Amino acid sequence: MNIFNQRKITMRLVTAFVNCSILCSLLTSATVLPHTHVLHEKREVPFAESIDRQRIEPDAILPIRIGLNTNGDATRLAEQWIMAVSDPASADYGRHWTQDQVTEAFQPTEQTVNTVKAWLEEHGINRYTHSTNKQWIAFDTTAAKAEELLQTNFFEHQHSSGRTLASCDSYHLPDSVSAVVDYITPGVKASDVTGRTRRSRQRRHETVGEQAVQRRDPTSDNEFPFPPDPTDLSRCD
Repeated sequence: MNIFNQRKITMRLVTAFVNCSILCSLLTSATVLPHTHVLHEKREVPFAESIDRQRIEPDAILPIRIGLNTNGDATRLAEQWIMAVSDPASADYGRHWTQDQVTEAFQPTEQTVNTVKAWLEEHGINRYTHSTNKQWIAFDTTAAKAEELLQTNFFEHQHSSGRTLASCDSYHLPDSVSAVVDYITPGVKASDVTGRTRRSRQRRHETVGEQAVQRRDPTSDNEFPFPPDPTDLSRCD
């Protein structure tokens, strides 16, 4: 075998090795959905191509809100209860419920709450808030941890209002958790993360600079109102 043929064979072996290495790397880095998980929500209408969506950096802090399913028995009896206080012939006519009675009747079952809390704690999330109306569990965590928890990728984009919103195109939950959860934000439904990501902080800094220039101009009164605090749990109620 001459030197030229030896070189050709060597180059083919090197090329095959490189291609194999790339393929193995892609397979290793690909997210494999656990067999225990199911699709919980998926975006039906994609974002317009004109919207610049970018992956959120792994260390950005996201405000996760988990909406729990209401008590199924209460949901089935709701119409009956409403009619009882509305019908003059009913013994309960006019006995309207207090907010506490509504919360007590419709709050998620203990099994629902415990299922979600156990799932979070399995992933090392031990600090969370249970809303006053018992319908929400809320906590802050990194984008990397949220992506691991929901088996998804999070993206950010700038809303026309100037706010920065975070969302994903779909997410997955363990089958037992999916059965007791209504929906999670940010998810298919976007959440306000203004000031929580590097790009949004940069945009806010630029906006503040522009506003400072405008305020020096006595003919300008165009000030953008800063959005509400996305960590305010009062909105969960």
